[in-house]
Amino acid sequence: MAKKLFQIIFYNLFIFIVMILLVEVIFGGWFKKDNFGAYFREHRMKKVPYSIKYNDKQYDFSYIRNYHGFIGKEIDPSKIHTVFIGGSTADERWKPRNLSIVEQLNNNFKNDLKDIRIINAGIEGQSTIGYIANFQFWFPKLKNFKPKYFIFYTGVNDLLRQDYNTYDYSDGYAKLIEKNKNERLKDELKSKSFFYDASRKIKHKYYVREKKTFMDLDKSMKKYSNSKYAKKLLKNKPYNYLVFNKAMENSNMDKLIKKEKEFTEFFLKNIDILAINSKKYSAVPIFVNQTTAYGAHEKRHLALNFALKKHCIKKKYVCIDFANSFDGKLEYWYDGVHTTPLGSKVIADKIYFHLKKIIN
Repeated sequence: MAKKLFQIIFYNLFIFIVMILLVEVIFGGWFKKDNFGAYFREHRMKKVPYSIKYNDKQYDFSYIRNYHGFIGKEIDPSKIHTVFIGGSTADERWKPRNLSIVEQLNNNFKNDLKDIRIINAGIEGQSTIGYIANFQFWFPKLKNFKPKYFIFYTGVNDLLRQDYNTYDYSDGYAKLIEKNKNERLKDELKSKSFFYDASRKIKHKYYVREKKTFMDLDKSMKKYSNSKYAKKLLKNKPYNYLVFNKAMENSNMDKLIKKEKEFTEFFLKNIDILAINSKKYSAVPIFVNQTTAYGAHEKRHLALNFALKKHCIKKKYVCIDFANSFDGKLEYWYDGVHTTPLGSKVIADKIYFHLKKIIN
């Protein structure tokens, strides 16, 4: 009797396992070309609650990335008109969506009665290396993805890369794959599993963790202005923003470009790769340069923006040189790089002035 019972349990368990495997093989991503694999898993189906304090007001919101990896609600990739690509300065997870640069741009289009919506593809930490990785490992996986424009908000994270002339898609400036091989294998299996993917969809739709990540932007703004780096860069003088066009007028740019030749040439090489990749989608690449809380005090950034401006003219790229005449104020940043809601609004308005002439 016990033997017969064991056989029944064994055969039922065997059939159950076979059925599970069949479902995985048929419906999973094991043999699908559009499966993300080990790449990009951490940037899909995210819903993280945040709480920030700004101007003595508290904002509670959720940072959401949809099934296809874009910031915000679900959207069919075939319906995406314009994509905004950048690092954390585009990602802007530390503020409610409506206060981000991208949503301020969308709001401006809406106010001008233009039926245009920009979709945010920003990934915290990405440099131009990361943008190139997007075209290799992310965008080709999206069905019928044919945007008209790619907007590259770029410069800051390239300045931060130490080994700037290497293509390492597992470093902190590509943000698409784990460096650890064991973790990479786990991501591969998780991404391809039908049941794991289905469970994540359900969790993404219905579950939000209670614990919120809190950040006090008011405190961060005060702390930044007294940081050692800011004092060193400003030579212990009170905060003053150096406008790029004024710095260019008062600097020997030929000498500076010569000094930063290797760095700027590698950056411009990446710009060319991004232009080529955009045109494979029959899309227009738009390059938008960046500024920081310091403006042109950072000489390498001055060289970078100057080189990009000349390169755009030479290659006839569509570029928005908003940083050239931008006059920053301390209240625009909560640290040396990332903008407060006010800073995002001001920058969005400056970019929109040029963008609305380009995008139809």
